[in-house]
Amino acid sequence: MWTDSADEPAAVLPFALKDRWIVTVESERHFVKVRHRTRWYAVARRIGHEDRRHWCASRADALVIAGWQREAFERMAELERFEALYNRLTVTQRARFDAYLEALRGQE
Repeated sequence: MWTDSADEPAAVLPFALKDRWIVTVESERHFVKVRHRTRWYAVARRIGHEDRRHWCASRADALVIAGWQREAFERMAELERFEALYNRLTVTQRARFDAYLEALRGQE
């Protein structure tokens, strides 16, 4: 990622996962007690859903939270893919797969 200094990224690019989720870091300016203050947000958007805005203490916090959101949405997509594959299995294939998973669980 590009950086202004050694510690802080210069630009935050939106992250899109299969046209479902877009994660960005945004700022809003508020006039508070005769001076402008910037509030930072980590924002997740999904078509048909309300924005999930997380008010953060600083830009650095917003970047970390946006990273967590991106990872979580990637994991959610993997689980949805697994569920779709599992649902396509026949009853016999599911029984064998479930037995295989139980065998793996027993090895832990």
